[in-house]
Order: sequence, then C-alpha cells, then structure tokens
Amino acid sequence: PPSSVTGRRTFIRASHDQGRTWGGVIYPADSDEYPGGRGGFSAAYGNLAVAYTATKVPQSLKTQCPCTVFGTSRNDGRTFEYKIVPPLSGGGGAEGQGGGVMLSADPSREGSYALARQSGQTIQVAVTRDGGRTWSQPVVAARVPDGVRFGHRAMKYSAKGDLALIWKAMYPGDETYGTNSQKIGRFDVWSSLSRDGGNVFKTVRVSHEVSPPYILERSNFLFGDDLSSVDVDDQYVHVVWGDNRAGFLGTWYGRVPLGAY
Repeated sequence: PPSSVTGRRTFIRASHDQGRTWGGVIYPADSDEYPGGRGGFSAAYGNLAVAYTATKVPQSLKTQCPCTVFGTSRNDGRTFEYKIVPPLSGGGGAEGQGGGVMLSADPSREGSYALARQSGQTIQVAVTRDGGRTWSQPVVAARVPDGVRFGHRAMKYSAKGDLALIWKAMYPGDETYGTNSQKIGRFDVWSSLSRDGGNVFKTVRVSHEVSPPYILERSNFLFGDDLSSVDVDDQYVHVVWGDNRAGFLGTWYGRVPLGAY
C-alpha cells in the first residue's frame, strides 16, 4: 500500500445478499483527512456507519485530537461523510482506550446509532437519532472497580431497539502473558441492557464464578482468545466468549432473559 496507509487501519467490503457474494473493492473506514486506527462499524437502512479515534481532522473544524469521528456511507464505503462526536467529560485523549470505539446501528429506527467509549473504569454510551448530527449526553453503561480492567467487549442492538453490552472484568493477580503479549488473569463476564435504546442501563452478571488462572499448556498458549460476541432477540441476551474454567481454553455460551434486566 502507499506510505499514507498505516498498519492499523480498518478496511471494509460489503455484501447485499446476506454474505453470499461480496463487492469487488475493499475500502478503508478512515481517510487521509480523518486518519485513524481500528474502530467500530455497523449498517442499517442502506447506511454503512463507522466510528473510530482520529489522530487529526481538517483544521477548519477547530477540533483537538485524538478525537472521535463518526462516518456514514451510502456507497459501501467508497465515500464517507464524517462528523465529530463530542468528547467525553474530562477530554478526549483517553477515549477508546483498551479496545477502541464500539458502534451499533439501531434496526428499529433509521438514523439511530449508539457509540460506546471507555473512560477510566467506565464504558459510556452516547446515542444519535439524526445520523450523527447531534448526540445525547453520554451515560455509564458498564463499570469495573478500581484495579480491575475491561477485557473483551461487544455491543449490539436487537431488532426491536434493545441495546446490549458485554465485557470481561479482568482481575489482578495470577496474570499470564499470551502469544500477543496480552496480559490475561482471572475474570468473569458481565452484561448490561438498555430497554430504551441507550438511555438507561441495568447490569447483570453472566458467568456464575470468577475463572481460575490460565494453564498455558491447556489453553493453546492463549492463541485465538481474541473476542467476545453478543446478540439480542425478543427473549434473551446471548453471549459467547473464550474461557478456561473447564481446565482448557474453549468457547462458552451463556444467555440472560430480558426480564432479568
């Protein structure tokens, strides 16, 4: 690639037939005017949406970066219209730390998106109802105690507009470094759900106990434990994550009834 392409960009290819065929061109989610790294992406109502932490924006916007950028495309990512997302309180320098920005499109309402950013010991969610022109005041959707850090996270809207967020709470002590030098210790899995599209969240623990310390030889040396996933229907929040509580690294599934929230 040309020298303007960094090593940590997100590229997108689109499908319009539920994944049977894919467009012939792969497009970057950012641009030379709004350069950034990894981020979130989602789609609904013919709009492809991306969000990420940009290292700079055009000088005419008079915005201090790093800053959060939200972009929408109607042509599978060939061109984007970018907008600046208001920073979290305390400044935007720490936004997206520990995993970047999460984004989900609300399939129940056109132009509605939820954007999640980490700030210290919290994950805060802001919502737009007008395609990114204005954003709600961020609300705390997840929190971990002091000394605990966030692990793998995911966020998604249901078809009816319920917004679910999941994360691993990573506890200090008995920590091991995996193949990618990631520090892995004991953890448990948590979820929160908003029944009003992202204004009020309630938290429910998914796993029943904190995991035991990893045994590298029985955990594929932590290779492949890269993410967690969430989905929501009209009955449950469904969660999938990597876990070693069986004595070896495996894929685990759990679900929480919507009534628990």
